[in-house]
Amino acid sequence: MKQLTSKIYMICCLWAMSQFAFAQSVQFEPVHTKSPFVASSESTMAFADVNGDQAPDLLISTYNGEDCAIKLYTNDGKGNYQNVTQLPFEKLSRSSVAFADVNGDQAPDLLLNGFHAKSFQGITRLYLNDGKGGFAEQKEAALQGVDFGAIAFADVDNDGDQDIFLSGVDAQLKTVARMYINNGKGNFQETTISVQGLARGAATFADVDGDQLPDLLLTGVNAAYVPTAQLYKNKGNGQFTLVKNTPFTGVHGSAAAFADVDNDQDLDVLITGLNKLKQATTILYQNDGLGNFERVENTPFQGTSDGAVAFADIDGDRDADVLITGLDQQQRKIATLYQNQGNGQFALLKNMPFAGAGLGSIGFADIDQDNDLDVMITGANNEAKPTTQLYKNGHDFNAVSSKKPQTAFAHLKVYPVPSLGKVTIEATGFAGTYQLVDLNGQKIAAGKINARGRTPIVLQQRNRVYMLRVTREDGQVFTYKLINK
Repeated sequence: MKQLTSKIYMICCLWAMSQFAFAQSVQFEPVHTKSPFVASSESTMAFADVNGDQAPDLLISTYNGEDCAIKLYTNDGKGNYQNVTQLPFEKLSRSSVAFADVNGDQAPDLLLNGFHAKSFQGITRLYLNDGKGGFAEQKEAALQGVDFGAIAFADVDNDGDQDIFLSGVDAQLKTVARMYINNGKGNFQETTISVQGLARGAATFADVDGDQLPDLLLTGVNAAYVPTAQLYKNKGNGQFTLVKNTPFTGVHGSAAAFADVDNDQDLDVLITGLNKLKQATTILYQNDGLGNFERVENTPFQGTSDGAVAFADIDGDRDADVLITGLDQQQRKIATLYQNQGNGQFALLKNMPFAGAGLGSIGFADIDQDNDLDVMITGANNEAKPTTQLYKNGHDFNAVSSKKPQTAFAHLKVYPVPSLGKVTIEATGFAGTYQLVDLNGQKIAAGKINARGRTPIVLQQRNRVYMLRVTREDGQVFTYKLINK
């Protein structure tokens, strides 16, 4: 892994170091200028800074009934996108995409899988990024091809690099699950795991029990086509144990997302999909901090399937709001935004401009670097037409509300300014936790604060912007913006 020599500069505290909380108005506007984006029906997408300019670029893989397409768009830093030509990527249907730096060169590499029409089977490909947004296939990866699949990156063996999990239907029409361990240089070796293969679902990693290890939630149908939802705890060596008697409803055509919706420092989960009665469901499960979940009743969420779920703080009040797309029970395409009231209770935001979309994807990112999260939605609309629509967030992050001012942290320091590859939290006289995320909301690191000393945090990605959130035991939250140049 390259040695980082970049300097880190601490920018101002964006939220809690001010004396007032943010207003909670929500304003999204569709971008109506001529779009460079491919119209997308059955589609998946992901934001990532592929060329190292600190702006989120966008990859879209789609199938529109007759043709497959995969497009990469680079961002000029102001939210304007340009199509990149001559890509090496396979054109696939029923595809999944994921970005991660697999070889330690600080550039996001691409994992792609789906159905390949020419070979008439599922394939999985890994493409390495040269740091400038150029990609080349890593042919030595030899990853299992799957159709109707799900893929995910996570450091499952706690050695500091990104491993690969995939699940789906192989060429023999069997449901399979595979885990590939990374040697740190982007070379992968398959390891045996006790995980049931599922298809037409989702694979999501999250540390559900606070042991700093990514656990696995897997949804979809099994070999008998029974809708399933299974949680696997990570043993710490890349091996997983099935958690029995969970409250999760088995679903397929499913999506899942983790977030701390009730601000109790653990990760809750929202799952959508069709249950065994062919009912569209959207169910929130709260975590007790030990990885035990309980279904939350009387939520406002509309049941959906064949869509997407994404959490994001869209109004700057430091809690996780949620956007849901997909098909409702009557097969209507929907796109609904729910605002978190601060305690895990959600309210539907009416009169949002989002067009309903099914079989598509959701991506949040600050595309124009104005310190709020914009959103891209893809999928077929209610006229069965493929759509790719960008919505800019117009939230006023300088507005203040009538909330009671928060007390400043008298004994908290985050330093040095500047530094080389590491920041330190110095705190005295209190207990708390920290969480480091990137601008896409992906968790990079988390843990407890040393109440009697210093807590170091390594920033491994150069030319990246991070948000550091420090939460005191009394619930006060302080957030800093970090730039690793």
